[in-house]
Amino acid sequence: MVNKDVFYILEEYLDNMAKVKSVSERPDGEDITFKPFFTSLAMKSMQSTGVDVKNGGVTARSNRMDPYYFGRMEMRMGDSKKGGGSACNTFALPKDINRKSSRIPLWLNANSTFWGCVHDFNERYDDTLGSDDVREKYVYFSDEEPVIFTGREKEMTVDLKELENKLLDISRGLMKPDLVDVDLSFDAVKEGRYLVNSEGTRIFTSYMRYQLMMSINALDNKGLIIPHTHVWYGTDMGNIPCYDDIMARGETLTSELLDIIKAPLEKNDTLPVILDGENTGVVFHEVIGHSLEAHRMQEDEWGDVTTLFKDKIGEKVAPEFITLYDDPTRQELDGHYQFDEDGVRSQKVMLVENCVLKNYLHSRESAGYFKTRSNGHARAYGSHTPTPRMSNLFVESNNRVSFDELVESLRKECVDQKKPYGLLMEGTNGGLTLPEECFFNTFPSNVFRVYANGKTERVRGAYIVGTPLQVLNNFIQTSDRYSTFSGNCGAESGWIPSVEIAPDALVKSLEINRIPMSSYYKMPKPVLPKPDY
Repeated sequence: MVNKDVFYILEEYLDNMAKVKSVSERPDGEDITFKPFFTSLAMKSMQSTGVDVKNGGVTARSNRMDPYYFGRMEMRMGDSKKGGGSACNTFALPKDINRKSSRIPLWLNANSTFWGCVHDFNERYDDTLGSDDVREKYVYFSDEEPVIFTGREKEMTVDLKELENKLLDISRGLMKPDLVDVDLSFDAVKEGRYLVNSEGTRIFTSYMRYQLMMSINALDNKGLIIPHTHVWYGTDMGNIPCYDDIMARGETLTSELLDIIKAPLEKNDTLPVILDGENTGVVFHEVIGHSLEAHRMQEDEWGDVTTLFKDKIGEKVAPEFITLYDDPTRQELDGHYQFDEDGVRSQKVMLVENCVLKNYLHSRESAGYFKTRSNGHARAYGSHTPTPRMSNLFVESNNRVSFDELVESLRKECVDQKKPYGLLMEGTNGGLTLPEECFFNTFPSNVFRVYANGKTERVRGAYIVGTPLQVLNNFIQTSDRYSTFSGNCGAESGWIPSVEIAPDALVKSLEINRIPMSSYYKMPKPVLPKPDY
């Protein structure tokens, strides 16, 4: 059930916040009235449950099914179009949502937020004095229609004890003398989102997500503990993987890991590479997706704009055959949401169409800066300040061949480049990027050398490193099969669900680095015999 007391408390205090103002005198003698033109209160109720199993024993249990409530308060002063300042604060409400006791934290935070907004507005005003580019000093805000929506609350139905017993059986069944650890962890979160603002928006939505992670570790001949992992994500508790599926995946991971620890280390080099769909999706997420989050188009701490894609709308920014779009409306995918953290309905956004840049991902603040409307991509974890973020990113191609033909193209590239082999990368552990520094890397799970004569050989310890322009210009063609990668994306507004759907892709040249030995735990020489399982 939607907690009506939450709405009552938020709306009551929203009315109070709308009445606050203060008059002061600026150094030039002019009086100025500080009064917010926009206020909002967002509240989230969280429930969670989980269990961790390691080597056939339970290492942790959690069961926070009694909801806890925390929120974010925002104020904006000045003018949405001419520019102004903003401030926000986070707060928590009592678990019983007592109306009287809730007023104190809201009062304290409203006071702090008001004066924080005054300070921000004044600082931005001071920065405009003598500046040649006044517009860059302020923040802006798009006009959007108010929304009234009450969604259906989802139910968290999971028998944790039954699941625990299943994971214990799997953990014990997978343990082998060649392995060091077999870890399984399950976490499920139910989140209710409440949002009210001074424009009349009033929204409640409910979301559910589970994560089941399996990590299997083994010792290599250098004494390094090498992990191999797989993670399942989902939004429907009825789709938690069954015993047979988890066990089968564990046996596959074990087999792969025992091959990995015996495989030769890949050396640093630039090589032609086939990325499977998971790796293709993650590479596009890192090299272009983050750079198209519109808040990155404004000045950085050096007073400059370093993103690759500002003022490039209508220009070619990717291979001729690539189309890229982000679609949070796809309910079957992990990145789905109905309304973003600004209260704007989620929308499919065409980012790149047949290589031409069409749009950026917007929040209301970034949309105000670009003098457009938000496209519903303000996202955040918990009470972080929302920023434009990806959700479900689709990479599509009109230059498709069969996977076998793609492998044959890789071999031809090896011959043309006089390289003894190229690489095939399958599965991924994600990646990271620094958009302002134009740098990224990604971490494939399984890597194979593909020789020109047809021989294949597993290698290990390799990851991709590079710069967006270098990588984007080197995509040659794709296969006609697609893969989906679900994960958690971390950025300024916290860790949020993110999905990539993409085809296998042949890249003419990628820079490959070896993972440093310091990235692994090195086990001291054993002085005791290893325990029997």
